[in-house]
Amino acid sequence: MELCNELNINANKKTRYDRLDVAQKVVNIKSVLKKTNNKSEAARVSGVPRSTARYWLDREGKTGLSPEVELFFESPPGMAFLHQLFIAAQFTITQLSPCGVDILAKFLHLSQLDKFVASSHGTLHKQTMQMEAVINQFGDLEGKKLALKMPKKKITLCEDETFHPEICLVAMEPVAGRVDQSPGQPPHLEPIMPYLGNRLKTTSLHAYTL
Repeated sequence: MELCNELNINANKKTRYDRLDVAQKVVNIKSVLKKTNNKSEAARVSGVPRSTARYWLDREGKTGLSPEVELFFESPPGMAFLHQLFIAAQFTITQLSPCGVDILAKFLHLSQLDKFVASSHGTLHKQTMQMEAVINQFGDLEGKKLALKMPKKKITLCEDETFHPEICLVAMEPVAGRVDQSPGQPPHLEPIMPYLGNRLKTTSLHAYTL
């Protein structure tokens, strides 16, 4: 997941800065300021407009956290650690446990990491959908690769019906916990067994036989 800020360069143009890039540029601006005490020179050396440099510097001290904590999370190493921490929390809360983005938002609020990370429901939902898409893509690729090396075996399916969001047929393989859904929609629900048989073939899972 990429964390970034959209900052005004002028009235007609906006430039999207990567958060790590911003953190490093702030370090550079401060370094030049210590030597020259000239904000225009510091902005020029860092390659940003003076108004942008001033905006970045003016944000300091407004999180309500201690200066040491704020300095760490706004530094390049702190920003990299924050990104790693957020991805770990997002994966653990939304993928490994039966929780959603509201619990993730609550974690960010209670830990005060929402001072540095966007924590609205819409933003977290979008990022979580992106994570799930990547996980599913990885699972499909690995499934095809591993299926080629697996011996043929019979599997047991536990069938049921549910709503997702309309009524549909589902089946779980109880050992692996894999759930598949019939593509049929009411009032003509397709039998799930023929569908799964075809799906195992089309996904190269020919190692299994129903």
